Amino acid sequence: VVSLTFDDGSADQYAARSLLGSQGMRGTFYTSSNKIGTAGFLTWSQLNDLYIDGNEIAGHTLDHVDLTTVSTAEAQRQVCDDRASLLAHGFSPTDFAYPYGARNSTVIQIVKDCGYSSGRRAWGLRSPGSPTYYPYAETIPPQDVYQIRTPDGPQSTTSLSTIQSYVTQAEQNGGGWVP
Repeated sequence: VVSLTFDDGSADQYAARSLLGSQGMRGTFYTSSNKIGTAGFLTWSQLNDLYIDGNEIAGHTLDHVDLTTVSTAEAQRQVCDDRASLLAHGFSPTDFAYPYGARNSTVIQIVKDCGYSSGRRAWGLRSPGSPTYYPYAETIPPQDVYQIRTPDGPQSTTSLSTIQSYVTQAEQNGGGWVP
């Protein structure tokens, strides 16, 4: 299983729509709802296009804040109001990505309480420069559905060969299956 995920809802991610569609693939777009429709970000119409194509639209807070640096009340507002906004626009968000991968037990509980079924980190799997004790792949099912591990945040500048190496290394090292 390979997950194609896109964080933040930046406008350039809309180009992935035709690429994913032409390959019969789907992705998950983690968006910060207060940024949607502002300069440099996807519009609600573009998100709807992605959703209609079968892509998942998922939560990423209202304003892309580090939830470990704000009050509990603000963290709850950021997570729950973001989900409510996505629901109000006709999406069915079940998954959440922690901005900057930052989380603690309080933040994880808020994500659960706001109705999300999972939370995705921004590191924890083997990638260039990561500790060698990191595994090559997340387990299936994940070790902790509210702390799903990923390679260290691939960016639009990450080479295709590097991204391919993540998949190949996982495949050559047993993937994520735990019998």
